[in-house]
Amino acid sequence: MSKVWPTAQALIAKGPVAIGNCIYANRLGNGNEASGDGYRYRGRGFMMITGKNNYREVEAYSGLPVIAHPELLGQAGPAAQAAARFWLTRNINVAADADDISEVTRLINGPARHGLDQRQSWLNKTKAIWL
Repeated sequence: MSKVWPTAQALIAKGPVAIGNCIYANRLGNGNEASGDGYRYRGRGFMMITGKNNYREVEAYSGLPVIAHPELLGQAGPAAQAAARFWLTRNINVAADADDISEVTRLINGPARHGLDQRQSWLNKTKAIWL
């Protein structure tokens, strides 16, 4: 058995706070594991905003005080406001109107392209229903 598995099991046993702090430590503008930033600035909202740098960006374009109150992105109203501003500031409508799933994904998630086939399938099903 590798040494990784017992380490992962021990982390899982500590719970979601420990997992978030470990996984996101020193990433996305978060501090080290002891800072608590990994869990504090975990993915929230309709756009799953993750990391202190991204929360700062949300705060700048929405005016929502999400650095001091990150839990706001877990509430429907602020999450919708942040998502709408996120969408507008990145001009995502251009790619969405062109049905360019890859570009929409890039504008939202950066270089990650996981699930493109499934997103394309959802788009095709939706268009079959609504168009």
